[in-house]
Amino acid sequence: MSLWLYATLDGVGSARELDRLCDSDDAYRWLCGGVGVNHHTLGDFRVAHAQWLDGQLTRNVAALLSQGLVSMNRVAHDGILPNSDQNSSVTSHFKSDKVLSSISR
Repeated sequence: MSLWLYATLDGVGSARELDRLCDSDDAYRWLCGGVGVNHHTLGDFRVAHAQWLDGQLTRNVAALLSQGLVSMNRVAHDGILPNSDQNSSVTSHFKSDKVLSSISR
């Protein structure tokens, strides 16, 4: 979860790119705690827990945005096309009153 959260905040939505960063970037290596990961494991986790992960990322990013701790200058896209009823941008979704009010409870 922490890898996907950090990646989302960093504008990374690809399991392959996240895998590369876990090998080359100190922050990502630290999050891995010395344990090797690969893009298959990262992608399988994302797919197997898509609804849960989306909810966690939404709540966490919204909380960080609402406190001014992060900005979303670049938004990660995972390559999975959203449903047609989800046509708003990820950033506006995170900043929506509904999401922000749900985290302030």
